[in-house]
Amino acid sequence: KELDEGGNIFYMTAGWLKYWHEIFQQEQGWDETDARINFGFYDKIVILDSGCFDIDEEEMFCFFDYTQIPIEVEPIDLEHFKTVILDLCTKAFAAS
Repeated sequence: KELDEGGNIFYMTAGWLKYWHEIFQQEQGWDETDARINFGFYDKIVILDSGCFDIDEEEMFCFFDYTQIPIEVEPIDLEHFKTVILDLCTKAFAAS
């Protein structure tokens, strides 16, 4: 919610950054013009960094060139996901 107060934001992970060529260019068939049209209403792109994967700065600059949208990296932790998974495991164990 705090990040969303900063405007229209496109969120992605380091995995999306690693595979953006496949996702947007190959699968969607977007060239730079298509990317700029489709990303054009976003104020920025935020890469959520869980620390699980390295973020390739060169790839980040290539993605910026492709979209022309400012990119920021936001460190996150996985505590929320851990809590959800443990809760689901506890419920599944109790039901069995």
